[in-house]
Amino acid sequence: MIGLNSPTRLLAAAGLAAVTAAPATAATISLQSVIDPLSRLSETQFTGSFAEIGRNPEGLYNLANPSQQFGTADLFNETQTANGIELGIGSIDFDDAAATGVGVETFAITAFNPLFTVGADLVGQGFFLWFFDGANTSVTYGGIDANDTVTFTDGVLTGIDLTTDVTFNIDYGFIATSGPNPFGNDADGVGTFAISGSSLAIDVLDTDVVSTFFGTGPTTFIADIDGTVLAVSSAAAPVPEPTTLVMLGMGGLGAVLTVRRKRA
Repeated sequence: MIGLNSPTRLLAAAGLAAVTAAPATAATISLQSVIDPLSRLSETQFTGSFAEIGRNPEGLYNLANPSQQFGTADLFNETQTANGIELGIGSIDFDDAAATGVGVETFAITAFNPLFTVGADLVGQGFFLWFFDGANTSVTYGGIDANDTVTFTDGVLTGIDLTTDVTFNIDYGFIATSGPNPFGNDADGVGTFAISGSSLAIDVLDTDVVSTFFGTGPTTFIADIDGTVLAVSSAAAPVPEPTTLVMLGMGGLGAVLTVRRKRA
C-alpha cells in the first residue's frame, strides 16, 4: 500500500512525466518554504486580475487598480507560522550512500516530488472561480538532470541547486469558444522552477492567443513566487580565534610603520 506522502503518489498528483527512480539508499529533503508575501499569480487580459499570497483575501484584485477587489478567491493553500507564510512546495530525493559527513560533499538529486500543484499548494476551487469554471487548470513540471544537486558541509545541508520547467495549463472554462486553452505550448516550457542555495523562485511569463466569448486576443499569465527553503542552513563564516585577531592587528600595525618609514 502506498503511503499518503510517498514519492509515487506525489508524482502522480503533479503529473510529472519522467523522473529517475530513487535508489534504495535515497534520503529525502523537504522543500517547505517561507514565501514572500508579495508573491502573486496574475492574468492580464480576460480577467485583468491577480491573487497575492500576503493579502486577505488573496484575490481577486484589479491589475489596473490593485485596491479594487473583483471577487473573493483564495489561490494558495498556505500555512501561517512563526517563520511567516509557508507552502509545502514538495521534496527531493538524493543518494546518500557515499556520504561521510565530513567537509563539503555534493550529491545528485534523484527525484523531484512537487507539491506546488493544483489540489496541494494551489487551491483548485480558487482557479475554478478565477477562470470561469476552469476545472481543468493544472500545473506540470519537467524532469531533472545531472546539474541538479544538493550540497552538505560537515553533514549540514548548505545548498540546493535545482532547475526545471514549470507549465501552468489554464482552462478558461465556459467562456472559452474553442475548449480549454492551455498556456505554454512552447517547446522550451512556459517558465522556470528554481532553487539556488536556499532561494526559491517560480517564474512564469507567457503570452498566448485565447478565444473566448469576449473575443480573441493575446493574454499573459504571470507567476512570480519567491521564498526561502527552510531545510537549507546558512553556514556562518568561522569566527577568528583571539590569536588570529592579534596577528591580524600586528600585520596592520606593521603596514602602518612601513608606510611611515617610506614617507620619512
